[in-house]
Amino acid sequence: MPNPKITGNIAGPAIRNARRGTDMTQADLSAALRVDFQIDLAPDIISRIESGERTIRDIELVAIAKALNTSPHKLLGWKKAE
Repeated sequence: MPNPKITGNIAGPAIRNARRGTDMTQADLSAALRVDFQIDLAPDIISRIESGERTIRDIELVAIAKALNTSPHKLLGWKKAE
C-alpha cells in the first residue's frame, strides 16, 4: 500500500491558538519575527501557515515558538512521555 502524500503542516492550528492566547495579531507576530529573528513572514503568509496551506520551515517553527513563548514540540502536538 503506498504512503499518502503529506502536504501543508500540522503545526498551523496550534500556532493560531498560541498566537491568539497571547493576544497577538498576525501583523504583531510578523513584526516580532522580523525584529527579533530577521525572518520575514508577512501576515498573509502567517495566515496560510495557520490554515495549513503553506509548509513551515524548521527555523520558522523555532522562531515562531520563541516569539509565542512556547516550544516547537508543543506546536507540533508532541506531549511529554509519562
